[in-house]
Amino acid sequence: MGPDDHPVLEGFSQGEVPKQALAELEAAFGEHDIAFDNVIVRTDALGTDIVGDASWTEFNDVDSRNVSRRVRRTFMFFHRPDATLPEFSIQAKRGLAGRFLMGITAKLVGMPTFGLENEPEFNEKFTVVTANPESARVLLVRDMVDAMVRIENLNLAFMARGLLFTRHPGVYRTSDVRVSGQQDERVGDKDRLHFIEDAVAVCSPVADDPDAGRRAADAVEGTYAEEAFENLTEQGGLAGQSLKKMVVTPDMLAHLERHPVPRLDVPGPVRRRAWAGTTFLLILLGVFSIISLSVGTFLGLGAGGSNGPWWVLLLVGLVLLVVFGLVMRHRLGRKRIVTHGRIVHGRISSVEKTNTSVNDDIIHKITVQPQAAGEETVVAKMGSQPAKAARRMMESDQPTWVLVDPKKPGRGLWPHGWTLEAMSD
Repeated sequence: MGPDDHPVLEGFSQGEVPKQALAELEAAFGEHDIAFDNVIVRTDALGTDIVGDASWTEFNDVDSRNVSRRVRRTFMFFHRPDATLPEFSIQAKRGLAGRFLMGITAKLVGMPTFGLENEPEFNEKFTVVTANPESARVLLVRDMVDAMVRIENLNLAFMARGLLFTRHPGVYRTSDVRVSGQQDERVGDKDRLHFIEDAVAVCSPVADDPDAGRRAADAVEGTYAEEAFENLTEQGGLAGQSLKKMVVTPDMLAHLERHPVPRLDVPGPVRRRAWAGTTFLLILLGVFSIISLSVGTFLGLGAGGSNGPWWVLLLVGLVLLVVFGLVMRHRLGRKRIVTHGRIVHGRISSVEKTNTSVNDDIIHKITVQPQAAGEETVVAKMGSQPAKAARRMMESDQPTWVLVDPKKPGRGLWPHGWTLEAMSD
């Protein structure tokens, strides 16, 4: 299929994902080894429309025939670099069990219920996952809703800088995962043309409207992040409870910035973000290591050196103790940075993903170039959401500051990444 074979392809040309859009897509898919091929690109005054196939590796259960599989999925991304949209997703409902589990999960987490008034067909066919229901409703205009109801088979992600359209996973599959280790959900041939037509019909009412983001932002007081925080905390679910404990306020940032070293009265959310999170699991790890070492030593002395399970317990205890030590070393290092770290002002010069992830969240390197001449650049490692906020600051060349490790001047923490404003635009 060439870029001029059909009217829907007018303006497209073969190419690569533009650099600025690439960062947005990598963040949206959230995979370590994401790759893009079969890419065609169209550029206009508002941004770039990109069609292609994304692929990444997923790992199967231990008892599966293949250890991993390569997932391939067709997408269309409407990149709008000047837009500022609330982030939420619209998913096609599939089966009674899936709908039931989605509802239970949303209730436990504390996501606000979402429905469009006088739109029973839309509400029946789609689940809207959002903590920003007020601003989301502004974006779901008549033409977009009608197109989604007519097409039905879609997943749509509203992103701060555009819209990402895909089919529902599993609908298009051209290879058998159990045999080839691939899950092929690419859309090809004439179906690809229909895919682009559907994506344009659904997304263009927002993607081609330069004022859509402004109208959504004006629908609520404060920022999208503040809207989400208020909605989640009012629901009383797990997400709201966690946010109350973890969100760092501007006052807390100001307290850190002006407080002389050593900073002894560190606010609770800062402590939890920096070094005091998941303490219960760490205590369990230490207790289990002591128990394994103690029981193993007792059995070994009683066995008089003969073969037995005692050495296995000793080995397990040693491994757990090493892990416990590494975690404690990491936490104490971060505590040192917060309590004794020097404030360095500067600007973010790069945001790069690493090969490390924590709870399936990719860790990124955020590099800050100090404003003072001759100072060493500082690297802070944070998750994907703070990295997204850092990328926004880098694009707009906003000033920021970091806390620098007194023992390793090239390493630091970026407290702004823990704030409510870093949750979303």
